[in-house]
Amino acid sequence: MQSSKRIVAGIDEAGRGPLAGPVMAAAVCFTSMQPRSRLGAPKLSLGKLRDSKRLSAKQREEYYRRFIQDPGIQWGIGRVSERVIDKINIYQATRLAMERAVTNLSKNVTPDFLFIDGTMRIQTSISQKTIVRGDEQIKLCAAASIIAKVRRDRLMLSYHKKYP
Repeated sequence: MQSSKRIVAGIDEAGRGPLAGPVMAAAVCFTSMQPRSRLGAPKLSLGKLRDSKRLSAKQREEYYRRFIQDPGIQWGIGRVSERVIDKINIYQATRLAMERAVTNLSKNVTPDFLFIDGTMRIQTSISQKTIVRGDEQIKLCAAASIIAKVRRDRLMLSYHKKYP
C-alpha cells in the first residue's frame, strides 16, 4: 500500500558570494514532526526559523544541532570545490552542489517535490519550483540555508586554522 503523503524538500546554498572556498548546498525534508526530539528535549520551534543570514552564529548552531539529531528531519549536503568553481563558474558549481545535495538526501528519502531558494533550476526528474527569497518564506529552505551555512562556516574555520 502506497502512502499518499508527498515528500517535499527545500534547497539552499552557502558560499556563492565569497571569493574563497567551496560552495555548499543542503536539501532538507521534514519526514515527521515528533513532539520531542530523540534526546527527549522539546522540539525546537520552527516559528522563528528564517534565512541563516538573519540569525546569529549561536542561533544557527542551535538549529543545526537540533536538525541533524532529529530523526524526523532528513538532509543531504552537496559540496563543490573552489577548483571546480574556477573550471565551470560559480553558477554551474552552485547548480551542481544543489544536485549533489538532492542525491545525498535521496539515500534516505526521495522527495516528490523541491522548493529551491532563488531562480536556479537543477537537473533532476523531481518537480521543482524556484522562489526568490525562499529561505525567508519556506521553512524547508530556511533549514537548508542553516545547514549549508553552518557546514561551510565550519569548513572555512578549519581552513583558517590550517592557513591563517
